[in-house]
Parts: sequence; structure tokens; C-alpha cells
Amino acid sequence: MKIFITGASDGIGKELVYQYAKSENILGLCGRDQSKLLQVQKICKMKGAVCYIYNFNLKSDIAVFSKVATDFLDKANGIDLLIANAGMGSSQYEKNSTDYLLNFMDINLSGTIKTINAFLPHMIEKNHGHIAYVSSIYAFRNAHIYATSKIAANAYIDMLTKAVPQLKYTTIYPGFVQTEMIKHVKNPPFVITPNKAAMMIYDAITLQKRYAILSKRLFLLTVLLNFKWIRKLIERFKK
Repeated sequence: MKIFITGASDGIGKELVYQYAKSENILGLCGRDQSKLLQVQKICKMKGAVCYIYNFNLKSDIAVFSKVATDFLDKANGIDLLIANAGMGSSQYEKNSTDYLLNFMDINLSGTIKTINAFLPHMIEKNHGHIAYVSSIYAFRNAHIYATSKIAANAYIDMLTKAVPQLKYTTIYPGFVQTEMIKHVKNPPFVITPNKAAMMIYDAITLQKRYAILSKRLFLLTVLLNFKWIRKLIERFKK
């Protein structure tokens, strides 16, 4: 398989890379940290995979995404699977901080769109490809800007399923995964390791599931918290 993965230098992305690091696979890895990417690449080569690394971030210009996609497509002679995993997380809302909000949307929404659109013309031309997007369980509860960015990206993927139905799509909803992204969260429930998350994502993509919820207990809790009376009841028990 020919696979391109963003956010591959750490966390879920790195563990996903290791799931696909097999002798028959050609990998393209994108990340912000060159030294970490080199370490991941070294391990992938030890496992027998062909591995190309690309050091850039989701705020890069469209031309950068196009250049990277063209380079990988030339070297790998195509693509079978694109995993849009990279993003930033926060539960904070900074009042009157337009720059903060736009930066968030630029990374989680625009970055996802630029990633997918860089490879999409080739997939359409070849009538072949699988796009997997790592969303969040928070997309079921629009409580802050992080959730908003994920909901918007989900809508983009849903649009693609109708506009380009010949491709395969998987939207993944992780809960709390033990990475840097949840360090600000106090006592997060139902936490899983990046390795466990990656294995579940790998299985969902292999089975070509349209949706994959990694923590059904957290999903239920998240949905229930959309009801105001339940939130009040929980707050009462906290006192």
C-alpha cells in the first residue's frame, strides 16, 4: 500500500505509522518536528517499509501541500490511503481573541482541507483512494472552538462523500488519548494509549468503516452532556 499520514512525528500519528510500517508499504510522513520524523523513519525502515518524510505544518501555503503531494505521488507511483491526522487541541476560549480563533480554524479546518485537496485530483483521476480523517468525540458536543473546528471538518468530509462518491472515507472519533493534547484536561475519563487508539483506527480503516467511535462510553457521556438538566445534575454531585 501507498500511504500518506499527517501528524506523524508524535502521538496517534506516530503509532499509526508503526501500524503500517511493513515491507510491502510505501509511507509518506508529515510532521513539524524534523528530528522526531527522522526517528520514526528509522524505525519504519527497520521494519522494512519504504519511508519518505516531509517537514512542514498545516499552516503552510497551498503551494507547499501541492509540492509535497506531487513529490510523494511521483516517488510512490500513486496513493491508496491518506490519513489526515494532524491538528491542534484546546478546550479554552479566549474572549475577543480573533487571531486565536482564526489560527485554530486555519490548522484544524483549513489544514485538513489543504491536505486532502492536494491528493484529491490524483484520486479522482485514478478513481481510487481511501481518505481517513481523525476527528474527535468532541464533535458531538459543540462546547468550544476545538469542537467547532472538528464539526466543520466533518462537514467537509461529508460533502466529499457526496461530491466524490467513488472514493472510500472513514471518519474516526477518538476520545481522550494519552498525548500532549490532553495535558490541560483535569481527570479525563476513559483515557486510552496512543498505541491502542492507533490499533483501533487501523482496524476501522482496514474494514472500510465509514465511522469509527473509539470510546463508546465517552461518546454516550458526551451526547448526554448536550442536555442541560444532565449537566446540572452532574454539577450538583460535584459539590
